[in-house]
Amino acid sequence: MKIKFSILLLTLFINSGFSLEFDLKTNETFEINKGGESASELIKLAQSIYKKEPLKAIDHLTKALKIAISKGDLDSQIKAYKLLGEINFDLEQYSLSSANNLKALNLIENGSSLKRKRISSKIKDYSAEKSSIYLLLGNSLELEGKLDEALKYYQLFVDEGQDRQDADFKSSVNDSLETYSGWDVKLKSKPISKIQYAQLAIARIYNKKKEFELSKKSLNNGVGGADSASKISFNYSNSSSYNAQAGRILWEQKDPAAQGFLNNSAEQARSEGNTKIESQAITDLAKYYEENDDFEEAKDFRNKNIKILEKEKDTAALADNYLNKGISESKLGMPDSAKESIVKAQKLGEEIGDLKIQQKSLKELSKIAESKGELEEALELYKKYIRYQDSSVSLKEEELDQKLIISEEYSKKQQQIDLLEKNEEINEKTIELLRSSSRNQKILIYSLLGGLLLVFGSAYLVYKNMRQRRLANQLVALRSLRSQMNPHFIFNALNSVNLYIAQKDERTANKYLTEFSRLMRLVLEQSQKDFIPLQQELEMIDLYINLEHDRFKDKFDFQLQIDPELDGDSYQIPPMLIQPYIENAIWHGLRYKEEKGLLKVEYKLDRNTIKVRVEDNGIGRVKSSQIKTKNQRKTQSTGMYNIESRLKIINSMFNTKISLQVNDLNSEHGTLVEVEIPINSSISS
Repeated sequence: MKIKFSILLLTLFINSGFSLEFDLKTNETFEINKGGESASELIKLAQSIYKKEPLKAIDHLTKALKIAISKGDLDSQIKAYKLLGEINFDLEQYSLSSANNLKALNLIENGSSLKRKRISSKIKDYSAEKSSIYLLLGNSLELEGKLDEALKYYQLFVDEGQDRQDADFKSSVNDSLETYSGWDVKLKSKPISKIQYAQLAIARIYNKKKEFELSKKSLNNGVGGADSASKISFNYSNSSSYNAQAGRILWEQKDPAAQGFLNNSAEQARSEGNTKIESQAITDLAKYYEENDDFEEAKDFRNKNIKILEKEKDTAALADNYLNKGISESKLGMPDSAKESIVKAQKLGEEIGDLKIQQKSLKELSKIAESKGELEEALELYKKYIRYQDSSVSLKEEELDQKLIISEEYSKKQQQIDLLEKNEEINEKTIELLRSSSRNQKILIYSLLGGLLLVFGSAYLVYKNMRQRRLANQLVALRSLRSQMNPHFIFNALNSVNLYIAQKDERTANKYLTEFSRLMRLVLEQSQKDFIPLQQELEMIDLYINLEHDRFKDKFDFQLQIDPELDGDSYQIPPMLIQPYIENAIWHGLRYKEEKGLLKVEYKLDRNTIKVRVEDNGIGRVKSSQIKTKNQRKTQSTGMYNIESRLKIINSMFNTKISLQVNDLNSEHGTLVEVEIPINSSISS
């Protein structure tokens, strides 16, 4: 029935001839223009708001593109895609930025061939737009890691600038490029030009590619320098920002000339009254000496910087300088001065809510206390450091979730634009076919069917793209969940060490701390992988149970049974899947049992399935929940939710069927956890 209806529609299309084409264009223009705005007006509106309201700006640009494409307005299409590329760049969507800038560039380069009856705008000179796109493409491709492609566009910009030598290439760079470089390139009297910016970028890329001579040559080209065939002879720029960035590149190459550039930059900036560039150059000089283990010189530069930053009231930079000054003082054997500097850094970090500074400060203070033999203070500081680390991880997870949500929104907008282009392509083909319908009806029908297939193909590509994005998001979530370990065990293990130290049982403390460090190393190594060999899992579980048994010898005994037929090196399983249930059995079941309990952990091979059983004869889940604090219930539920989330993502991504069951042995005591892991050839070694 649907096929007959489609044939009837096609027949009507053919009979209507060119009048249908006119109706299509008329209706399309009416729908697009019913708001009254022109494409150029919408682009100007988007330009004015995109810094503060990027989503709204993209909506305006989508409407502008609909109008521009329908009218064949090439100029508006180029401006819209270029602005989209700039917005994507600001939002750190570098692949989308590259794609949209390439669309604008293709429209410029192929403008004459695209000129059809529907194009009303004249083909004008787009040299300025093209050079600007070269620079934007270089930036986004470099940040994507596509160094050779980025180098191509930076070089095209430089070559075009040398050919034209107009004021635009010598003018200072705009805000978008300024923020990317990591420096404030707008100086009071001597700004860095776009040509110099591109030469620095070329030098930076050659540096990443380890082609140091070409990198140095590009640095010299930025100030009109010349070089001999055998040796680069450096020239300084009259811009302190250029010299500072050149110094940073040479420093990464371990070239002694870096020191001269950085000193020159600091002196120039001081004479210009530009304290920000001066401070950045001094910071890099301090890092240069720190990297070369000259901590006395590094400390002096940090002190100079602190004086500048205190006047400027730059709290974040001041905290960083106090912290690094303290580290240098610690290396120089000045623990009291180091402690004073690092405490200042910690307080400044607290003022501005910088968890990273606070975390690093606590770690360094713990090291200083340990070096002075103040072991209890060192341990307390290290515990606090771990708590801050946990807060930092939670904050990063929240930021990651927000980025994923925002990224999803912008991806939907981009898909609308992509579909708009494909629909226009289909419309153009349809109209061309209608014009020739009187000559060959069969060709028309087959072509329209091809157009329908193209629509379905486009829909499939969009679906596939969305599915790939969803898988990528799932992978990020899986890695985040996998990296988490219940902090109960970490803090309690540290308390055990503290107890042994208090009891002056140093041998037991050292033995326990060694085993604990081994376990932490295994956990960190395994958290980076989706699947690990079974042998590594068994080693980690054995180590963990023994550590817990050392703490609660009077509370439980344990049996770890491994099926002899299980070859630990032949099978792969998800890491950190069983450990939380063993921890629950000990902490929420056996620990509260009045008499000594028993923990049984069994790994068994049953045909094509690895079966894991965790059984305890503790007080049971019902009684355990009655005696828990509110915080304990929340912690346990979060841990269980993380495991369930991991299982769902693993089963979805890797097409596995891992199952989990938790049962009470009876109403009074005991819990049994059963996990079944099918042996899948795609994840077995």
